[in-house]
Amino acid sequence: MEQFKQLIEETVEQIKKVTELLYQQKNDEAFKIFQETLTLFTQVADHMFQLQWVTEDDKLAYMNKLREAMEAMEAQDSILLSDILQYEIMEFLEELKGKVL
Repeated sequence: MEQFKQLIEETVEQIKKVTELLYQQKNDEAFKIFQETLTLFTQVADHMFQLQWVTEDDKLAYMNKLREAMEAMEAQDSILLSDILQYEIMEFLEELKGKVL
């Protein structure tokens, strides 16, 4: 469980980097880091799907948030992407981290 908590913390730190760059309008650099962060998002999802205490609703919500973030990135909508990352995914991950024993 400690490993999962560390993974969440690392993912949150990467999200903070991406959103900061997006707010500074350094989109190319932000999109590059976001693409690198996709591996972390996948690892979090893998852990979530293995843990019995994570609800199906939480799993579905996380996957939908990731889909929305990818759509924003593909549309190169930096404002929408930063909002999804900071106010949806990061908050979700912080909540999830609080549930980890």
